[in-house]
Amino acid sequence: MRIRPCVSFIAIALQLYAHGLGAEEVVVYRSVNDLLARSVAERFEKETGIALRLAPENRQAEGTELSDRLIGEKNRLRNDPMSAVVVKSKGLSMPYEPPNTKSLSKIYSDPEHHWAGFPARAVIILYNLELIGDPEELPTSVLDMMNPRFNRKACMANPSLGTTSMYAAALFEVLGTDFAEAFFDSLKTNKVAILSSTSEVRRRVAAGEFVFGITDTDDFYTAVKEGEPVGALFPDQKSFGTLVIPNALMLLANAPNPRQGKQFIDFLLRPEIQKLLADGDAGQIPDRLGTSVRGGIPSLDTVKPMEVDYGKLVSKAKELSQGFLKEWIKKEK
Repeated sequence: MRIRPCVSFIAIALQLYAHGLGAEEVVVYRSVNDLLARSVAERFEKETGIALRLAPENRQAEGTELSDRLIGEKNRLRNDPMSAVVVKSKGLSMPYEPPNTKSLSKIYSDPEHHWAGFPARAVIILYNLELIGDPEELPTSVLDMMNPRFNRKACMANPSLGTTSMYAAALFEVLGTDFAEAFFDSLKTNKVAILSSTSEVRRRVAAGEFVFGITDTDDFYTAVKEGEPVGALFPDQKSFGTLVIPNALMLLANAPNPRQGKQFIDFLLRPEIQKLLADGDAGQIPDRLGTSVRGGIPSLDTVKPMEVDYGKLVSKAKELSQGFLKEWIKKEK
């Protein structure tokens, strides 16, 4: 499936506490575009009268800043975290099953209800429209990076870092260790370029340095906004699927006012808020099946996702980055 502009990352955790003389305030730890976050926050405040405070203020968190901040505040929070899965493993989250998650695919939420999936991004094949004019020549699988036809013509981000590390872990899960290791070793043979980030993949594919690369839907959306000559498709739709990365929405443990936090979570998961995110400039992909989206942005019920255990991917990615992929990158250099 080919796609048009898609997604921006959201990872939201909540800490709630009484503020001032009996007033209520919901503190939202977020990694999301500030304009988008404030738009949603203002709507919630108007509807409920409950104040929201965004952390960090006036900007989105970068990299691991969100989780690092929570770790740094563990004494005040009386626990400590990192990503959605790590937050749960450290005992920082509390279970909550929102009523409107019944339509959510079980692969996009924690089975013990410590986090619920929020609008997602997905792994894509990004290709240069000027270098591939015939649809029959399009790569349709990540395994096409092994094809001699694309020798020196493909690229991907460092598989031990960022989103690509999660994708690498997912490939090991769906392909099996032997096949996955053979796949990565074949990338060297086929001279696949290993770049510093998915954004560099976008830039260099757009510049015509490579025919295609593996990146995320948010990078494609950026490319389209910039008017770059690229197209995109979801890989492996006839086999094991593509990795869909739901953004985690969770309630932190030991919150003095969990009722208001649950109210905010329910608000964010309403279909009209999902549509608001999809219609906005960030082009979110709603993970509620059947939620309407603007033209050109796919609904996740039209995408074949990898059947993976997100909880296991975190530990697998860490294991690979300290083991096989660490040695693989050394050989690459």
